[in-house]
Amino acid sequence: MLSAGRGAVDKVEFGVTLTRRALLSVTRDDGTPLPRGAAVSTGDGEFVTLVQEGSQVFLPNVFDQRPLFIKASGREPCRLDVELPDKGDPDVYFETAAARCRQP
Repeated sequence: MLSAGRGAVDKVEFGVTLTRRALLSVTRDDGTPLPRGAAVSTGDGEFVTLVQEGSQVFLPNVFDQRPLFIKASGREPCRLDVELPDKGDPDVYFETAAARCRQP
């Protein structure tokens, strides 16, 4: 809430950013978990995040529709496949879902 004081300008403008966050439990096609510290990046190599303990990946913005790839040391990269409902739950900070990392 804003209230203008004496001599203040009462016009306020601000931008709004819409994001949708997700915490994913990721496994490979064969059901094995991903190693902690594996890099998650876009197809053009832009770093997004790291795989955490328990093969979990936190995506800060699932509205970004670029394909994501996970690269672990000594392994071929795999493509992250995520399926979330069309509409997110506005009452939670992040959603949770299972995901697969498939060989391209």
